Amino acid sequence: MILKEALFEGKQKLRTAGIPTPELDAELLLSHILQKDRSCLIVHHDMTLSGVIYNKYILYITRRIQGECVAYITKRKKFRNLNLYVNKKTLVPRPDTEILVETALSWIDTAVVQNKKRKTISVLDICTGSGAVALALLDERPYIKVFASDISRAALAVAKQNYLKLLKLKRNDFFEHKMTIIESDIFASITGKFSIIVANPPYIKSSGLETLPKEVRAEPKIALDGGKDGLTIIKKIITGAKYYLEDGGALFIEAGPQEMPDIKKIFEELKYNNITITKDLAGLNRVIGGESC
Repeated sequence: MILKEALFEGKQKLRTAGIPTPELDAELLLSHILQKDRSCLIVHHDMTLSGVIYNKYILYITRRIQGECVAYITKRKKFRNLNLYVNKKTLVPRPDTEILVETALSWIDTAVVQNKKRKTISVLDICTGSGAVALALLDERPYIKVFASDISRAALAVAKQNYLKLLKLKRNDFFEHKMTIIESDIFASITGKFSIIVANPPYIKSSGLETLPKEVRAEPKIALDGGKDGLTIIKKIITGAKYYLEDGGALFIEAGPQEMPDIKKIFEELKYNNITITKDLAGLNRVIGGESC
């Protein structure tokens, strides 16, 4: 089978099945199997694929049609500058979560300028999952110290693997011991205080889980289910963070735009200062935060 013919077949199958991004998904799956960049698919469009590669590609296409997302099939997901390992024990990092990273980076940069204490910046990432947020922050601001926590031991194993991958990529002793992984139900096993706390917690209402796209429903329920009002975990994080933030420290949470008014009220009731809401690329309220007294 010629590469361009196989690629066309894959796109057609995905399109017929109603997959929203058939071209992109087909190219990502084939380039992953070939271990080449997507751009190489154009350069080598006349290359002959072996039967083994073609059969594997069609298997991947079938899995995608059955509702498995590309990231779980390839066990890879790009997030900012990182190429993360993911599996079905973690959420798939999404572009919206990059807004959480950007908001935290902005706060860190301001704190550094104001305090001139680069080595004192400590970050706690709650509900870390694959470690995407914690590792992106560490990758882009290597002078910080990050603590990544999650209730799921399986998710933390993925986060650890991604941290070790970052260490290998950097080949720099400076990154050694810069990330601490903690198994914790929110703040249950957390000690000490932090300059900034970030979280991408579950915020989908329990009643809304079955309305999610099929591929999203395949992700860990514990990382999606925010309880009856979608705010069960968020309330605990905002309440507890007051005891774990340094004076003037900040808490930033990613959530859905529909939850923002209620979350803002919680921040206000607990008397956080400088409460801000940051929009995503679609203009929707995506990240909310405030500073401790």
